[in-house]
Amino acid sequence: MRTSTRSQHPSVRTTPFALVPVTATIGSSGSTPDILRCPPYRVRHVCDKSARRNPFSGPLWTNLTFSTGFGDVSQWLFLFSTPPCTIEAMITKFGAILATLLLCVGIWTTATSPALTTVEPHTPARVHRLPVATIPPNTDPAPYVLRPAEIPNENWKKGHRGVDIKAQPGDVVVASAAGTIAFAGVVAGTPTVSVDHRSRVRTTYEPVVAKVRVGQKVRRGDPIGVLVDASRLPSTARRDPGLSWGAKIPQGFSRKGRTQWRYIDPLQLVGAVVVRLIPLGAGASAGSASGLVAGLGTPREGALD
Repeated sequence: MRTSTRSQHPSVRTTPFALVPVTATIGSSGSTPDILRCPPYRVRHVCDKSARRNPFSGPLWTNLTFSTGFGDVSQWLFLFSTPPCTIEAMITKFGAILATLLLCVGIWTTATSPALTTVEPHTPARVHRLPVATIPPNTDPAPYVLRPAEIPNENWKKGHRGVDIKAQPGDVVVASAAGTIAFAGVVAGTPTVSVDHRSRVRTTYEPVVAKVRVGQKVRRGDPIGVLVDASRLPSTARRDPGLSWGAKIPQGFSRKGRTQWRYIDPLQLVGAVVVRLIPLGAGASAGSASGLVAGLGTPREGALD
């Protein structure tokens, strides 16, 4: 095969991108010209007739062994070892290079981008109370419900994502359970307070003017705000009567790392009524005629869930 170079060493066969500053050995039977005294130069080779006839016939791998004072270093040059001689070969070669680069970028993007992550479903603890200070804790919530929750199967569907509790403007709103204030501000014209609880539940209270700050720790029954008159809010705000009490739990994370929430009925968080027996002696000492006392299976006020 004929080769042409721009130097005095026509037997050196390498790529258009190789700078040869030291002695080079080409293949197992190639010559080893003494080029140590020559300055670094750029060499190239010309395709033979068979490569012109068939763009796929040329060698794709060239083994170059550079002999240096630090030892032999073998470099394998792929794709660029044979420059394209025809338009077809050029399109084929650079098309393969482009496809390889796109594949590598796609694999890297898939590996580094956060995929949708799901969270195992759980049953929140029934340790909450009705979040209105005028309603005693350990009370059956049914008489105080103005409108029950209508949770849709999908978040984008219509429904009532919470329960409306009977309350008057100016009533103090309390935390239904211990937690941390996650939000205190205005959403679409509605003053809102949100509390994150240890059971991975977030409760929301609307329309409530906050008396707490974000990050503040609250206990069960601690005041968090005051209920405002919904009729005085803008048209974009919630206008239903009473206190809107909502609850949601995480169900996963989006590709951007944002938490995906699923709404639940907050009444599922309220402790159920249970019957407890008090010793007859204790009841008689208090002057009671019966030893049956009804109570709620919820923790005392101020306790942490």
